[in-house]
Amino acid sequence: MASRRENPVRVGPVNQTVTATGRVSGFEIEVWHDGLGEHQVLRDRNFGVLQNKVQALQVRWAEKYKKHIEGEAREQRHQAHLKEAADRTVKAQEELEACRNILAAGLGAKHRPIWESLKKPLKNEPMTSKAKGTSGIKYDDKTGRPLSYVRAVPQGDGPPKYTPPKFTFLDHLSSDRKTRKELSARLEFEKATEWWQQESNRVQYRNAELVKVLDAEKKDWAEREAAFKERQNAPLVAANAKVDALRNKYEHWDREDAGPIEYQARLVLDTPRYLDWIKIDYQLGYLPEAKTVVVNYRLPGESLMPTIQSVTYVKSRDELQQKFISKRELEQLYDSVLHQIALRTIHELFSADAVKAFDAVVFNGWVDGVNPATGRSSNSCILSVQAQREEFLAIDLKAVEPRACFRALKGVSAAKLATLTPVRPVLQLDTNDRRFVQSRDVTQDLSDESNLATMDWEDFEHLVREIFEKEFVSEGGEVKVTQASRDGGVDAIAFDPDPIRGGKYVIQAKRYTRTVSVSAVRELHGTVINEGANRGILVTTSDYGADSVGYAKDKPLTLINGSQLLSLLEKHGHQARIDIGEARAMQVDLNS
Repeated sequence: MASRRENPVRVGPVNQTVTATGRVSGFEIEVWHDGLGEHQVLRDRNFGVLQNKVQALQVRWAEKYKKHIEGEAREQRHQAHLKEAADRTVKAQEELEACRNILAAGLGAKHRPIWESLKKPLKNEPMTSKAKGTSGIKYDDKTGRPLSYVRAVPQGDGPPKYTPPKFTFLDHLSSDRKTRKELSARLEFEKATEWWQQESNRVQYRNAELVKVLDAEKKDWAEREAAFKERQNAPLVAANAKVDALRNKYEHWDREDAGPIEYQARLVLDTPRYLDWIKIDYQLGYLPEAKTVVVNYRLPGESLMPTIQSVTYVKSRDELQQKFISKRELEQLYDSVLHQIALRTIHELFSADAVKAFDAVVFNGWVDGVNPATGRSSNSCILSVQAQREEFLAIDLKAVEPRACFRALKGVSAAKLATLTPVRPVLQLDTNDRRFVQSRDVTQDLSDESNLATMDWEDFEHLVREIFEKEFVSEGGEVKVTQASRDGGVDAIAFDPDPIRGGKYVIQAKRYTRTVSVSAVRELHGTVINEGANRGILVTTSDYGADSVGYAKDKPLTLINGSQLLSLLEKHGHQARIDIGEARAMQVDLNS
């Protein structure tokens, strides 16, 4: 068909027309147009005129076919646009319906974290080792694993058989001659038998030796493969052991230990799959005394909402036209989406808490946007609610209207969430800690002659607190120093009030004259988990080894060495120095 479309005209042979008497009266020719489905027979007495008729017909057909092709193309575009409009309308309706069903979509899912799913499967990759190449042993081409041995067989055609000699007429005439022939044949048979026995013994010994070699190489291979897999899986086994430890801590939770509860709650909130335009972004804390989980959740702005209701194709303008939901419908849908996210988050946390570590969940919803009343950018808490376990679990979430349910829980929010009107959170994370002590200024006594490596260790902790307080103060944060006992391995704690980016930071100060060991970095990581902190910061006057840096990679840890500490001091207008050699010399003098 493609060739006919490119050259749709077919012209038949020229035939003569004759009269009844057999006289030639003219010429005729058949012409077809496969694209138009037309057929004509042209006749004329004059052959030249007939040719002109054919050419004229082809010109008319070409114009007609051109319009036909253009019409087909227009119809194809029309049908394609109709299909695109229909598909986009279906997609738009699905997106709007998905917004209405955010809460319902989360009710059927299992929200208890499957701890086993957090574990990484152990590798079972085969060890590849160059084959020893022992003659007579077969090895796997890819791995070099010894498989079997090539069984040796005796040479020859098998055990010899005695063949009596053939006697001639003369042998029968002479008994001595016949006897000699029989004796010769018997000797040959005995020699052949002896050789075969020796060959059989040799082969048997060879096969026995190959069996020993094969067994030894298989054993050696198995031992090396086991060692290889142990080395290969050692990091995975260690990581999985940490998962088991966290799970054990959660299942046997201590009222004073918020870390495992917060970790488990984060696993829950990181699991849901919302719509593409809703990003999971939150800050979470657990208050052991109140048995309450507090969630500061960054809610999506109204501008991210899907607004297309349908798409139609306007044939007269050959264009697609979008129809949007009204402003009122958008505000109502946005209101519903935010209330659904709040209820779904609370539902997920309660459903996943197998040990009933908390009795209440506080949800504070924050939004970044432009306040339509002031025209200014804002980061506001626009809805807040506290739900008690028993009361909340008694609600049939499949049948509720989200906003009404939120109000019944005594949640607070503006009449229209799209206005971004701030409300006071029901409960915020508390930054008070009984371990905190009064801080003191140390930087005022610093000079370019001050050697931080010889500073009193308690003064050094206050110095670190003071520097980080200046780092956090621009964002309204605060840094507090813990008691001198350094309970729990914490020297200072920083609080960033930003509801999403901020949180709790654990700070350790190490006034060292030696490289910080990886064990200190591991201890900091454990402290971060136990404290339920967002990040741990380790500050030292010395430096870190490659193993410490490697361990901190991909973990919520920041390592600051001596030179970086001096840069921080200089950033905030203070001069000091670090002389490790001088500090070591002073230690020697004190010990002598």
